[in-house]
Amino acid sequence: MEAEREYFLGIISKNFESDHLLSPLIYFEKAYDLIKDDNITELTWKVMYEISEQYIERGNYNKAKRYVVYAKELIYFIAEKLETPQLRAAYLKNAERLETLKKLESFYPG
Repeated sequence: MEAEREYFLGIISKNFESDHLLSPLIYFEKAYDLIKDDNITELTWKVMYEISEQYIERGNYNKAKRYVVYAKELIYFIAEKLETPQLRAAYLKNAERLETLKKLESFYPG
């Protein structure tokens, strides 16, 4: 729950300027620290994607690359755990995941 809270604070901070909010990257990294040793969930790749996007916006491509690769791998890892090809395809064609994969691929192809 705390990781989700930090993730959503990061999203809010990213979209709205406020003197009461920290940098989005701080929230996303805190969320990552809270979940990195737990089971892989949807939140895991979402946080990694947001961290990669923050690093890319700052021009820190070396740090971003690690998170880009892991976020892509996690989405495909979760998809592979789905039993049927139809479920797997539906999971990967979901608008949020599909858009995220396209953005991640544009950051670092291959």
